[in-house]
Amino acid sequence: MKLSEKVAVITGGGSGIGHAAAILMAKEGAKVAIIDHILETGQETVRQLVNEGGCGLAIAADVGDSQQMQKAFQTIFD
Repeated sequence: MKLSEKVAVITGGGSGIGHAAAILMAKEGAKVAIIDHILETGQETVRQLVNEGGCGLAIAADVGDSQQMQKAFQTIFD
């Protein structure tokens, strides 16, 4: 797996291109952190990743809000 031991941070990973990117990264072995403004859509993507043998985390944050993004990245690092 090309991305084994890596963490991929995907914004907008709850739908569309972000969702597809998250699935692809997980299939390549990355742990995937999904940041989406709607937590439930990010969680659905994580459920799909886990069902396919991947590992992921969903975080609700607005990418335009620096404080929310700082908290999101702190959660990922923790």
